Amino acid sequence: MPSPSQPVPPGSGSPSAMEAFHASFQGALNDEFEALVRDLRSAAGAVADASDASNPMSHRVTVSELLARWTFLIATYRAHVAAEDEVLLPAVAARVPNVAHAYELEHEAEDELFESITTALDDANRAVETLVATASTGNGTATATGNGTGTGTGT
Repeated sequence: MPSPSQPVPPGSGSPSAMEAFHASFQGALNDEFEALVRDLRSAAGAVADASDASNPMSHRVTVSELLARWTFLIATYRAHVAAEDEVLLPAVAARVPNVAHAYELEHEAEDELFESITTALDDANRAVETLVATASTGNGTATATGNGTGTGTGT
């Protein structure tokens, strides 16, 4: 039975253009997911490393970039799934029995994974904000509000 990511109609020697595009697109999504997870793990390790707490703003930038990548990736994925559900699944299901169920199971598993990634990013964001707040109150950065900088004195 063909895998949900690369359906090939029975009797076909090679995938159609639509199938080739689908497989390539899904491969690119998978590659980006894997890269994002690697980068998330790296960022989490850097935030957790107490010796790396000297520059919490760099962690904020890193987490913000990861959040932006995730937002784009999940939106792209959702559009991809909608296209599969509306176009690809009915066409494949008409030719190959039980493929629609395989897609449903795949999408359910992916949804669980995506929820865990979203939770991890939310946790990382909270950890970085706590780190930034702790650093700003603990190292005399009150100058960021104008205290002691000589600006905003009203003279």
